[in-house]
Amino acid sequence: MVQLDHHYLKDDGEEAKTPDERFSCTLAVVDCDTATPLQLSLPSKGGNQEYAVTAICSFVRRLGHSRIRLRSDGDPSIAAVVNAVVVKRSKTDGLATAPEQAPRYSSQSLGAVGAAQRILQGQTRTLKIATEQDYRAKVTPGHVIWPWLVRHAAFLVEMFHHKGTGTTPHQDACGSKYRGTVLKFAETAMFRHSASSKGTMTAGRRVRKGLSLWEKGLFVGKTYESDEFLMATPKGVHLVRTVRRLPVGQQADGDLLATVVGVPWDRKIGQIGRPKKEAKVIVVPAPPPPVEASELQGGAAEHREVPPPPGLVDATVGPGLAGGEDAEMADGDDGQGQAGATDEGGDAQMVGVIERFVVDEAVQFAVEMLSEDLAIDWDEGPFP
Repeated sequence: MVQLDHHYLKDDGEEAKTPDERFSCTLAVVDCDTATPLQLSLPSKGGNQEYAVTAICSFVRRLGHSRIRLRSDGDPSIAAVVNAVVVKRSKTDGLATAPEQAPRYSSQSLGAVGAAQRILQGQTRTLKIATEQDYRAKVTPGHVIWPWLVRHAAFLVEMFHHKGTGTTPHQDACGSKYRGTVLKFAETAMFRHSASSKGTMTAGRRVRKGLSLWEKGLFVGKTYESDEFLMATPKGVHLVRTVRRLPVGQQADGDLLATVVGVPWDRKIGQIGRPKKEAKVIVVPAPPPPVEASELQGGAAEHREVPPPPGLVDATVGPGLAGGEDAEMADGDDGQGQAGATDEGGDAQMVGVIERFVVDEAVQFAVEMLSEDLAIDWDEGPFP
């Protein structure tokens, strides 16, 4: 049988009836056979149900139970969690879960979780006071590190609390003692980011040769499944395997405690990523005013002072007007003895060619600038 119940923790770690600050709502879960506890800090009563359901299912799976009875009181918020656990275990593991509801005003029906709550509250107070003494700062349920403190309190009780039988809950559940390594909660230490032999890291990152894999962080717990260290930093909480302790005088970095982000249900929450680049405003120069046809009727000499651009003349005016005899015929004799006369139709056609050339150059300039700007944004890649 597994029992679960809500309770609240005030700033001093004592139990409260109403939530004064965020994260003060706590969900306690205990396995009645081995007294293995689980404690989760939630934003509110009934809040973040997905995180609670996933943690409870992982808790039961870790204990090796195939069929369980899940008992709680008649509170609607916790009843919704129980029903969600029943559905999730049935879909993901194919295992049966029998929900039970304790009788009203019968605290004995939830005696196992009640006893576990008293032990967990004492361990939570111990971690809170020790952290405040090390950092000389107030740690309240409103601090981002509080959910990790509540979670780690249950971890310590499971691994190291000796019951009346002389064994720990972990020893009764798994058949052996816990032999892992832990640090003092919220201790400042150096850790090494995990990376593969090919330089691949989590979240699509890669090892950069010019940067160190070592970083400073706060120890906030260990994972149940892989026994990895949980290190909190201003960029989020990282799962790592290698940790190195610092000298005693450097094990309490107050600036780091004030800037860490991440909670158990979202290890990157509160992270301030690299700001997006603002879109560049591309100013396209306005084309010059078109040349009037009347301005070009001053003679053949004036006409030649504004030669058509190469390349466009062949495609627009014709191949014979680029130079040579055909050009002389266009500017001089029209074949009927009217040499030196200016063709108004040719002048208008030339003006159209010049206007199209100016507009095409402006459009091409804008396209090149826009393509260059977009290429810069695409090459940046994801946030490391």
